[in-house]
Amino acid sequence: MIFTCLLLLQHTQPATGLQKASKAHMKGACATYFGAEVASTTRLFTVVDPDVPSGYPSGGSTYIHMAGPSSSCRVPSPPSGCHRYFVVEYSSDCADLTNESLSGLSGQTDTQSLFSRNNGVLKSCASSVISSKEFCYEPPSASPTKCDCPA
Repeated sequence: MIFTCLLLLQHTQPATGLQKASKAHMKGACATYFGAEVASTTRLFTVVDPDVPSGYPSGGSTYIHMAGPSSSCRVPSPPSGCHRYFVVEYSSDCADLTNESLSGLSGQTDTQSLFSRNNGVLKSCASSVISSKEFCYEPPSASPTKCDCPA
């Protein structure tokens, strides 16, 4: 049994390095769509799409693309319609991002209403917002193209 545990530990250690490399690669891909700053490992950013699944104005769910510096980042892949993507930067006063408690939410739907659907701001850190940018993309989902953001 000890041998099995050691073997499992040896097997899982390299995966952590691969996961970090994968997160860095995904953040690099996100920079293409959301700006170079989202690839930072020290600045506090979130990226959300509040128009899932059908685009603005009929989308009824928010998809979390990134939640902090240790989070992976998902590139946009809108299935239909024009989707708004909010990239919000926060100061270090935002405890939910500095403590990395939300980093595992990347790639999930916001089922807890953590983010405002109007502006993409993490509600618990609304007083810590430094800046906010809006990007809009439409299908094809494998290679999204820019669309005019709704006024």
